[in-house]
Amino acid sequence: MPTVTVVPDRDHGAMNINGHNVPTTRKARTRTAVVGDRSYELRSTSLRRAELRRNGALIAHARGTFRSYAPGRTIPGLDAKVTWSQGIDPTDVAVGQAMVIAFGAGGPGAVLRTIFFWYDNLS
Repeated sequence: MPTVTVVPDRDHGAMNINGHNVPTTRKARTRTAVVGDRSYELRSTSLRRAELRRNGALIAHARGTFRSYAPGRTIPGLDAKVTWSQGIDPTDVAVGQAMVIAFGAGGPGAVLRTIFFWYDNLS
């Protein structure tokens, strides 16, 4: 299993695998990381849910909690639950779990983003 380190942050998180930086891109509600010949995609499907895909094939479902969106929460996917598909290898698990922890499972909608923005600025 590869050694994976992450800098958790929904907006600016980063990953490092076996000492090599892994470029991640963000597009709308999707995070993409390319590791060797594999492309991993963490796609939000609702407020607390996301799908993890490898080269377009679904390999896991992630489910977060409402606590993940609390103001001041520094690790968005710390308490997310991941359900894996069959036929995955240790690299899939390492990269997938790192992406869920770093970027969270799901994405806050416009209403929650607005509420938390004002909560953070008023407190």
